[in-house]
Amino acid sequence: MDFNQIFLVFVAIVLVNYQPLSAGDSNKMLNSKYLNIIAHSMDALVDPCENFYQHACGKWQEYYKVPQAKYTEMLGKASYLASTELGRYLKRAKVDDKPAFVQKAAKLFKSCLDMENFDHLRYVKWMKEQGNLTWPVPGKPRTKTDKFDWVNTLGVMRRFGLNGILIEEDLQEREGEANRMLIYLDKPEKGDSFDLLTYQNLKDLTQSMSVALTAISFETLWEEISDIEERLLEMNEIEANEIDAHPIEVKDLPYPWMYKYLCTLLNRTSLDPHMEVYILNTPYMEALNSLVKDFKGYHMCKYLGIRFLWHLHQDSPTEFRSWECAAAARSLMPLAMNWIYAGQHPELNAITTEIQTIFNEIVFGFNRTLNENKMQLTDHALHFLMVKLNTLQLKVGNLPLQGSVEILETFYSNTDLSPVDFYGNHLKLLEFFFIAKHSYLEADSSPSSSNQYFYLEDSEDGQSASPFYVSRKNIVLIPFMALREPVFHLDYDPVYKYSALGSVIGHEIFHAFDYTHLQIDANGNDNHREYKQILDSPFFHDNYHHLLDNSESADERLSDISGLRYAYESFVAQYPAAVSEKIFLHGEQKELVKIFFLNFAQYYCDSDPDSDDEHGRISDRVNEALANLKQFSEVYKCPDQSRMNPSKKCELW
Repeated sequence: MDFNQIFLVFVAIVLVNYQPLSAGDSNKMLNSKYLNIIAHSMDALVDPCENFYQHACGKWQEYYKVPQAKYTEMLGKASYLASTELGRYLKRAKVDDKPAFVQKAAKLFKSCLDMENFDHLRYVKWMKEQGNLTWPVPGKPRTKTDKFDWVNTLGVMRRFGLNGILIEEDLQEREGEANRMLIYLDKPEKGDSFDLLTYQNLKDLTQSMSVALTAISFETLWEEISDIEERLLEMNEIEANEIDAHPIEVKDLPYPWMYKYLCTLLNRTSLDPHMEVYILNTPYMEALNSLVKDFKGYHMCKYLGIRFLWHLHQDSPTEFRSWECAAAARSLMPLAMNWIYAGQHPELNAITTEIQTIFNEIVFGFNRTLNENKMQLTDHALHFLMVKLNTLQLKVGNLPLQGSVEILETFYSNTDLSPVDFYGNHLKLLEFFFIAKHSYLEADSSPSSSNQYFYLEDSEDGQSASPFYVSRKNIVLIPFMALREPVFHLDYDPVYKYSALGSVIGHEIFHAFDYTHLQIDANGNDNHREYKQILDSPFFHDNYHHLLDNSESADERLSDISGLRYAYESFVAQYPAAVSEKIFLHGEQKELVKIFFLNFAQYYCDSDPDSDDEHGRISDRVNEALANLKQFSEVYKCPDQSRMNPSKKCELW
């Protein structure tokens, strides 16, 4: 027999014996694959009672071998896969018959994908021609007609997304009035909105600009930038005087440049003298007034220009590949991209129903605990908490559910994008977001049902798949992109659903009841009376201060611990056999409740476990949450006084 005959016989045998996978077999394969990921992430030689993060995640980086910049953890992988999928769609889709906002998103994507020889000076050119703003550019000669106004420059650049440089400007609800928005001016927070520009940052930036800087001129530029930033670093230590932090009318602003800054910011020639602004740190503003007197306008504008270009550098793709350009489109046009994504995933309807069930179970469990009132709260304080909990809403996907096409068409109607000008598209959409957000100054931002509500995402939020809590609306929002493998699948076993996304949902629920957000009631207004009553409770006071003493991120840890506890209790309540039922993992039979905790950690496994953000270090986050949960030490039989079973636990709620 020749090769072709042998091959045909083989195919015939395979076809005769072929049995299509049943739904049950398919589910088993999916869950076996997921369990295999957990197994390969573990370092079983590490004692789970001494360092559970290392026990669960010690080999995660080795197993995944993730190329840099794609993702570092599970949620990042889900987001990367979503961007990859959206990139494929936008490359092949015919959008002529699609809504106008989809066509605009496709133009943005194409302008990004076609980028060659990326040059930051193209942003400078666009701002000069379209934004009527000129600033000193390194390597370019200064002309005698150039005039540099740092106030105007700062205001214009803020409209195009720059924030946290010299001033942190934001729009927030007025204290006690959830539906009234005010401009808040504050000092930038180091490590949050303001990070010092490093020598390497400046090097990377200038290398992406079509200018030839000599070594001497670069060092001179670095010294100029550093001189200003050293002053700003000193000023960052200035503490606010809370007595002075209150709304002030525009006619009473302490410095003329503040009025000019606000006019530029809002694109107005004059302001209502009775318009109110909230200045949060008057001593810092005094120091800023001194700083701008000590540096010439030319140097201040050069500094602002560098910081603006660095802001754009961080907000842009690095290699302009398909998935990166889709991520950029998600960042700059999040509502449009959410709509496109939802259209590709009809299973989201069934997922939403299941997520709502988990949410309801966690809320029910916490409701039962509040009714027991072991904290011995006053009737008023208890009622305050119950109302807030029972009006808390879940929103899956950041889109209005009814009339979404019409709403998005109106929302994006003023955007005019080009398929060949990524620089202009980028800048236009940054300004578009600023204008959209600041339109709330003159509009009623009253709460609506979670069905019609959508959150106005900035460029950083837009491409994130991370769930979050919207405090003034009392809504937990789960982005569509979080509801996919490896984070979630409809056919995952319940232990994986509750331990990963369930604990994250719990985390966001309990942000409504952390130290910061407790003072906001169910309607989004500040309520100091009940807030003080809760803080004065000996139980709350002792446990929260124990968290403060043992964690750098007490609010985040409170939410981690409580969210994990109620997700676990909900899981066990629904599947009581999980306490004794076992599956084979790493050479031994393990109870499902152990798998629950392993998968909780799996959600946070990171190629950089020492990375630090507002949640604290990743490894600390996992270990501290579990160490404060008595159910964990019971399941793993951790000895008393071991690291994961301290004598004092902070189960605050």
